[in-house]
Amino acid sequence: MPPILRRSSILAATVCLGLNACDSPIFGDNCRADQIMARFEGTLAVEGTVLDIDREDGVAPSNISPAIFRDLNDVLLEGGAAASGVVWSHGGIGTANDFFALAVSAPLQTGQVRAVTSAFQGGGWGPLAVQGASLALRLEDAWAEEVEGQVTVLRAAPLRLDVDLEVVLSDGVTATLTGTDTFRYERGSCGDARG
Repeated sequence: MPPILRRSSILAATVCLGLNACDSPIFGDNCRADQIMARFEGTLAVEGTVLDIDREDGVAPSNISPAIFRDLNDVLLEGGAAASGVVWSHGGIGTANDFFALAVSAPLQTGQVRAVTSAFQGGGWGPLAVQGASLALRLEDAWAEEVEGQVTVLRAAPLRLDVDLEVVLSDGVTATLTGTDTFRYERGSCGDARG
């Protein structure tokens, strides 16, 4: 298994089990943690069937670790390069277990275009060494095997990406994923985990 696949699979298993854990209240009703939020608005077209996606997912220090959270904050919200690359995921597209994850190398600059020519199996949120950009997409039991397209950095801090990808899945099905991915910091009532 290539190194990027191995790391991504481990990340998927340890960061946000089932991906839905990233959406759940972390400390209950009386206390909310700081979070990095990603909102994807776009479409997933699978063999002529178009699915509108308006999905917001997030991660908090309790999902990962304060150090990893700070690295994500640096890359995704402040335009830095605390990590050489990062990965984040959007779950619940189509069925509850369907998801996609994007991985990009850092730092990112406004106006930059990154070709996406590789696919991996995995997901979650955290640092990930990647050259350029890469996509993981799972629909039912099929994974993206081939991907072609690009992500364009509309804004580097906080990150806003334009996504335009064509995908061939392991079952031979073709799909296109297009839209924008926008990041923001959501301050909780339990203190600032960035510092």
